[in-house]
Amino acid sequence: MHCLITYKRGVGMKKIMSFLFLPLLLLMLLFVTACGSSQDSTGQTELPQFDVASVEQAFSSRSSSASPSEEMDGDINQALQDEEDSRDKSLQQQKDQIVGDYIFALSLEQQLHGLAGKWKSQEEVYQFYRQGFSDTLALNLTDYSWSDSMGLISTEPSMFLPDSDVHILEVDLDHNIASVWHLTSSSEQHVWGTSDYTVATLHYEKGQWKIYDTDHRNQLPKR
Repeated sequence: MHCLITYKRGVGMKKIMSFLFLPLLLLMLLFVTACGSSQDSTGQTELPQFDVASVEQAFSSRSSSASPSEEMDGDINQALQDEEDSRDKSLQQQKDQIVGDYIFALSLEQQLHGLAGKWKSQEEVYQFYRQGFSDTLALNLTDYSWSDSMGLISTEPSMFLPDSDVHILEVDLDHNIASVWHLTSSSEQHVWGTSDYTVATLHYEKGQWKIYDTDHRNQLPKR
């Protein structure tokens, strides 16, 4: 009787243990299966891999792409640079014209005498000089070159082409005034005994720079 009770008790305990162990076994099987599916052929678990090259490429693309504000700043800077370049180019062209017109004016006296048989009146001589000189200077040069009784007369030259570079001393485009300087030519110094430096003031008239005043100095002109 005691043995029978012990036997039945043992059987009942086994059934209870089997009932409790079965769910645990199922959980272990599920866990093993899940782990096995993430293992490679070497049996090692594979971790999720980042595509480093793709990430770097995306970051580089984003970094190299200018934002709208950066593009706008670049356009503004370029526009300002173009405007400055255009202004510098225009100023240089003006300077070149000033020097060219100055030399042209100084050559008029020589041209006048080179066409001695052409001039029939004092007015013609005056208009010729007005190409490069103010009204006052043109009148003075005409009086020096023309005689009512003799017409064009031969005189010592009053204008000499420079034998050195002509330099811009000042340019005021707002008031259409400029000044230039150069070494006084040796011929002028020989004829008139003038000082070492020649300074001339020019005004812009109807598309032409014309000499309004000339001066000679012993020292290098300064702005």
